[in-house]
Amino acid sequence: MTKEELKQKVVSIDDKASAKHEEIQNQKQEIKRANIRLKKLKRELKNIKSEKKLVKSSYKSSNM
Repeated sequence: MTKEELKQKVVSIDDKASAKHEEIQNQKQEIKRANIRLKKLKRELKNIKSEKKLVKSSYKSSNM
């Protein structure tokens, strides 16, 4: 291989590495967004369970 071909190959490899790095960063951001959504859903579930307890307690006390 000539020097020019080697330079082009290095540039090509650098481009591939850069693209993979960018893909990894994008995936990390997607994971962060998914974790935030998961926390929100867990909080909503907790609120629903609390509401259920309140309603159940209210129902029991009204039947006594």
